[in-house]
Amino acid sequence: MAPTATARTNTQWSTEFDTARRHNLFQNPPKDHTAYPSLAAAIEPHTHSFNAILDKNGLIDHALRDVGTKVFLDGDPAPSR
Repeated sequence: MAPTATARTNTQWSTEFDTARRHNLFQNPPKDHTAYPSLAAAIEPHTHSFNAILDKNGLIDHALRDVGTKVFLDGDPAPSR
Protein backbone atom coordinates (compact mmCIF):
# COMPACT_ATOMS: atom_id res chain seq x y z
CA MET A 1 0.00 0.00 0.00
CA ALA A 2 1.48 3.34 -1.04
CA PRO A 3 1.71 6.07 1.58
CA THR A 4 -0.86 8.77 1.22
CA ALA A 5 0.31 12.29 0.61
CA THR A 6 -0.66 14.64 3.39
CA ALA A 7 -1.79 18.15 2.65
CA ARG A 8 0.60 20.91 3.67
CA THR A 9 -0.34 22.77 6.81
CA ASN A 10 -2.15 26.02 6.17
CA THR A 11 -0.11 28.87 7.66
CA GLN A 12 -2.57 31.64 6.84
CA TRP A 13 -4.15 32.93 10.03
CA SER A 14 -7.29 34.99 10.36
CA THR A 15 -7.98 37.80 12.79
CA GLU A 16 -10.19 35.43 14.80
CA PHE A 17 -8.90 33.45 17.77
CA ASP A 18 -8.79 30.07 15.92
CA THR A 19 -8.71 28.36 19.30
CA ALA A 20 -9.59 24.85 18.11
CA ARG A 21 -7.07 25.06 15.27
CA ARG A 22 -4.28 26.32 17.54
CA HIS A 23 -5.07 23.61 20.08
CA ASN A 24 -4.91 20.94 17.38
CA LEU A 25 -1.62 22.29 15.98
CA PHE A 26 -0.11 22.35 19.46
CA GLN A 27 -1.03 18.71 20.09
CA ASN A 28 -0.24 17.55 16.54
CA PRO A 29 2.51 19.78 15.11
CA PRO A 30 3.02 19.54 11.34
CA LYS A 31 5.90 17.41 10.10
CA ASP A 32 6.62 19.43 6.95
CA HIS A 33 7.24 22.91 8.36
CA THR A 34 6.31 25.21 11.22
CA ALA A 35 2.69 26.23 11.64
CA TYR A 36 3.87 29.67 12.82
CA PRO A 37 6.27 31.08 10.19
CA SER A 38 6.11 34.63 11.56
CA LEU A 39 7.20 33.35 14.99
CA ALA A 40 10.06 31.40 13.41
CA ALA A 41 11.15 34.51 11.49
CA ALA A 42 11.01 36.62 14.65
CA ILE A 43 13.29 34.33 16.69
CA GLU A 44 15.72 33.47 13.86
CA PRO A 45 18.20 36.32 14.61
CA HIS A 46 18.28 35.30 18.28
CA THR A 47 18.95 31.68 17.38
CA HIS A 48 21.80 32.64 15.05
CA SER A 49 23.37 34.96 17.62
CA PHE A 50 23.23 32.24 20.27
CA ASN A 51 24.79 29.75 17.85
CA ALA A 52 27.56 32.26 17.09
CA ILE A 53 28.53 32.13 20.77
CA LEU A 54 28.81 28.34 20.93
CA ASP A 55 30.02 27.42 17.42
CA LYS A 56 33.52 26.09 16.87
CA ASN A 57 35.80 29.14 16.63
CA GLY A 58 32.87 31.17 17.93
CA LEU A 59 32.80 34.00 20.42
CA ILE A 60 33.57 31.82 23.44
CA ASP A 61 36.70 30.43 21.76
CA HIS A 62 37.87 33.96 20.96
CA ALA A 63 37.19 35.09 24.52
CA LEU A 64 39.11 32.17 26.01
CA ARG A 65 42.08 32.90 23.75
CA ASP A 66 41.92 36.54 24.80
CA VAL A 67 41.96 35.62 28.50
CA GLY A 68 44.90 33.28 28.04
CA THR A 69 46.15 30.55 30.33
CA LYS A 70 46.52 31.03 34.05
CA VAL A 71 48.44 28.65 36.33
CA PHE A 72 47.59 28.35 39.99
CA LEU A 73 49.68 26.20 42.31
CA ASP A 74 48.14 24.51 45.29
CA GLY A 75 50.71 24.83 48.02
CA ASP A 76 54.27 26.09 48.22
CA PRO A 77 56.30 25.07 45.13
CA ALA A 78 59.60 25.48 47.01
CA PRO A 79 59.03 24.23 50.57
CA SER A 80 61.22 25.83 53.18
CA ARG A 81 63.58 23.57 55.17
